[in-house]
Amino acid sequence: LSLQLPSHAASSWSYSRPGAWGGLCQSGTEQSPVALELGNDEPRPSVVVAYDRVRYAYSTRSDGCPQINVRQGDAWIDVDGTRHTLVQVHWHAPAEHSLGGQGRSDIEAHFV
Repeated sequence: LSLQLPSHAASSWSYSRPGAWGGLCQSGTEQSPVALELGNDEPRPSVVVAYDRVRYAYSTRSDGCPQINVRQGDAWIDVDGTRHTLVQVHWHAPAEHSLGGQGRSDIEAHFV
């Protein structure tokens, strides 16, 4: 599987104009971007990732970035014994989140 980001993806979305966002994205308080910090001393969860013969469908998001829809039940992640089923993978360019105060990367993947 090969993915290519559209040349306009980085310029078609902006976090500098949240007033232009619609719905809950405009008024919510728990959405991107998030500044993730390093050096956290919290205990690490037990994580198990499972996948086998994943069936998927490729599509393109409204911002032109690629999206992969995963067939229900083909992949999941267990975190501390709680199962989370993978239903989609999509990308953001530039990245939505920063890590360790280093600013945002050119791209990031979201496993939904």
